[in-house]
Amino acid sequence: MGAQRRNLEKLLRSAYDLQRRQQTIVIARSFTSMEVNNTSQDKTVWQKLLDFFEHAWVLTSLATIGTLVGFFYTPVLVACGSAILLAFHRVGVVRRQKIAVQIAAYLILFLVTTFGLYGADQAVKKNWPHIPSVPEIVDGVRKLMASTPAPTPTPVIVQPPTPSFADITVQFLDPKDVVYEMLNVSDQVASDPKYWFGLFDLDFPEERKTQALPIPARTMTGDYLRPHDKYLPTDVLSYHPEVRAMVKKGDRVFGWMGVTCRNCIRTRAYWLYFVDGQGGWYSEMPAKLVKGEAFPIDIDKLRHDTEAGLNEYASPKKRIKIPPYH
Repeated sequence: MGAQRRNLEKLLRSAYDLQRRQQTIVIARSFTSMEVNNTSQDKTVWQKLLDFFEHAWVLTSLATIGTLVGFFYTPVLVACGSAILLAFHRVGVVRRQKIAVQIAAYLILFLVTTFGLYGADQAVKKNWPHIPSVPEIVDGVRKLMASTPAPTPTPVIVQPPTPSFADITVQFLDPKDVVYEMLNVSDQVASDPKYWFGLFDLDFPEERKTQALPIPARTMTGDYLRPHDKYLPTDVLSYHPEVRAMVKKGDRVFGWMGVTCRNCIRTRAYWLYFVDGQGGWYSEMPAKLVKGEAFPIDIDKLRHDTEAGLNEYASPKKRIKIPPYH
């Protein structure tokens, strides 16, 4: 019985000691938590702000930005040194040392880091041909943004309809009684054809030598000439009885005929020479000469030296002999 009693007492004592130890641990933990909470609550705004700047992310950001900007503006390197001091304070290397030791440590660390960064900055600038300045960087970014075109929708190009024009030419036939024939050589209808003459009888009396034959100009309003079609041949002189009566057989006639239409691409004009009842030739004028409806001619030279005068208006190589009319 005595032995069993002693064993029971030891067991109870061990249980009691275990319980006391557990209570002590719980009390210690509660005290530590309260101390931390009290310490956090007792901090001032400036102490909390210092904790913020001593945070690892803030220190990394300050050091990175300060290093980059320091290449362009050297005094900013001081910010990098200050970031290192904040990290040094955060670790608490000299926290429990005397105030003089702390000041000396902070001062030495600040000078070493700042001058070290300054030396590195100067070495890079010395060996780098050109470090762009801040204005140059800003200007470069602006040019890059301006050179990047904004996406624009593909425009729908509507081709305007190609304008269509007619073109009328003239040919002369029948050397015995000259006729003219108007032809539409285009693929478009020629609207409102128009023609006119400026013919002179080189054998008129002296007092009438500059009198043009009274062949009226005509605009066939409302009329048209189909593509690749032609009008019936019309007599130059005989179509007008009063003109036919003025010109005698064997008289020399020289001048021009013009033709166009309302939608013609150009006006054409032709030099025309014939001896009434015998034949002659015609020649189309160059386009650069056709600037109106009348063309100056030297009547006196044509009357006295006809062939030489005609050569001034159309060379023999460009003349088309008036063919017979079939």
